[in-house]
Amino acid sequence: MSTYRRPHFWPRRRPNRALLFWTLLCFLLMPVLAFGVYEFVPSVDNVETIGSAQKAWRTGHFYEIKTGLQKNALWVSTAPTISSGFGTSPSIAANNGTAAFTVNVGTGGTAYAGVIGLPMHVAATGDGQGTQGATNGWVCQCTDLSTITAGICMASASSCSNGACTVTVTNEVPQAAGGLAHGAWTSGDVLGVQCGAY
Repeated sequence: MSTYRRPHFWPRRRPNRALLFWTLLCFLLMPVLAFGVYEFVPSVDNVETIGSAQKAWRTGHFYEIKTGLQKNALWVSTAPTISSGFGTSPSIAANNGTAAFTVNVGTGGTAYAGVIGLPMHVAATGDGQGTQGATNGWVCQCTDLSTITAGICMASASSCSNGACTVTVTNEVPQAAGGLAHGAWTSGDVLGVQCGAY
């Protein structure tokens, strides 16, 4: 019985590790090179305009990718503010930016409405900096976290101008004859509010 032996002059083939490494790396980077890298929370703000489209990166803000070159804010990390109304010494008790926050209506027990300030998007100027916020406006919903009553916490459509938006929050009580009427919040009530930008 004979056995076959490879001639001594045949070279031994060993895998080229460097070639395998670079081949694999190029394969993994192909989607990135083709479609680009989108970062939701980079370390610095950056706005870049390409043709008629704008792509933006904002620190601490979440963006919805609508096209390959444009991102629109869903919410921002900037805390809402109390613009007017409510009771005595109202406050934003706690917040996770505009995504979810609580409003202490203050004391007095007679207030039934208040205005919350929310940021509006302002395009970058010559210095490359703009204002983070809603492009068109905000849609909000609220609920009274402290007092369970017949009252309904309602948030109006936002009004935006001069780089700022406001949303009016009211307490409405259903009437026996139909319809709604303003009803005062209990002193110190805390409202839970959620807002999304459009």
